[in-house]
Amino acid sequence: MNVLHTFSNYLNLSENWAYRLISNIPEVKTFITADQYRKTNFYDSNFEFVEFPLTYVDERIPLNTALNKVIAQVRKTNPRYVARILKDRSINVLHSHYGYSGWNHRKIADLLNIPHVISFYGWDYEKFTFLNPSWKPKYQKLFEIGDKFLAEGSHAKQLMVKIGCPEQKVDVVRLGGDIESIPFQLRQRKTSNFRLVQIANLTGKKGHVYTIEAYALAKAKRSDISLTIIGNGPASFKQELVSKARQLNVLEDIEFIDYVNFDHLHDLLLDYHAFIHPSCYTENLDSEGGAPVVLIDAQATGLPVISTTHCDIPDVVIDESTGFLSPEKNSEAVAESIVRLFDLSQSDFDQMSIKARSHMEDTYDISKNSKYLRGIYGQLLT
Repeated sequence: MNVLHTFSNYLNLSENWAYRLISNIPEVKTFITADQYRKTNFYDSNFEFVEFPLTYVDERIPLNTALNKVIAQVRKTNPRYVARILKDRSINVLHSHYGYSGWNHRKIADLLNIPHVISFYGWDYEKFTFLNPSWKPKYQKLFEIGDKFLAEGSHAKQLMVKIGCPEQKVDVVRLGGDIESIPFQLRQRKTSNFRLVQIANLTGKKGHVYTIEAYALAKAKRSDISLTIIGNGPASFKQELVSKARQLNVLEDIEFIDYVNFDHLHDLLLDYHAFIHPSCYTENLDSEGGAPVVLIDAQATGLPVISTTHCDIPDVVIDESTGFLSPEKNSEAVAESIVRLFDLSQSDFDQMSIKARSHMEDTYDISKNSKYLRGIYGQLLT
């Protein structure tokens, strides 16, 4: 089977989950086309890339904004170009990642006369059309002409139906990790320093403000707790977090790190006792849609998770079993979760770690989930 995957941008480092999914689909030859490429990221030698000969230019250079408008007009022929390049390659399925990529590349499916699968992620569900109302009718048309739509979890599926996608067209394909290759470790609970970590881009929906507020409240009750926040984002947002920590008198107890290479992620996680990630909606309706994939990586190493009931997180983190969940934007409840986890006996803490790993093996192993995706492709061709 030959599958063409489309992206607007292939591929941001934070979207490593997309690479995990498509690189593990069994018995499939993978083709990639995108509007723009980050050519140092996830360039798999087993993939075949189809790139339009005219690419966008750096808008930081004067006059390039106007030039990009001209390039955008020329690039409207991209679907015909891709279809012409691949017309003799027996492409069986077009799989677009993100709704806007599905719309922009929809004509490829018509030109090649193949079924079109569209995966929705994150801001697809609500934020994108909230900020860009002109896209609402485009999404409605896409729901009409697309053959299959994929959500990350049960909550994401409900969101997709809510915004107009026929329920019979929606299936759930969970993301995941190569769980077998991720090291698992039971942590010694009673140490001189109970170490919390959050790894996420610095953006509102990740709940960093609530992490810091909850940490300050918990530390007032249990002093032997430290916090590390890893992630990059706007300097102004980071400064807000630093100011918040200073205001709460915990700045000296928080370590801020800009970036961790994914190749080192799991080894780094072994140095911590618990993972914290209180995701939430923002005012512009930004949300996880599904759930942060880093919660899978964290639990696979045996880290209990402190998080919220936001979107599909309750599917990934089982409350009272693999971690503790609170209502979103509730710093006091998150702080209580920190204290509860800190106070667990070694035996109970170990059981939570073991259950976290087991849950990841059962439900979020990428080889199983990619195989399920391969089955969906097959159903569309019968």
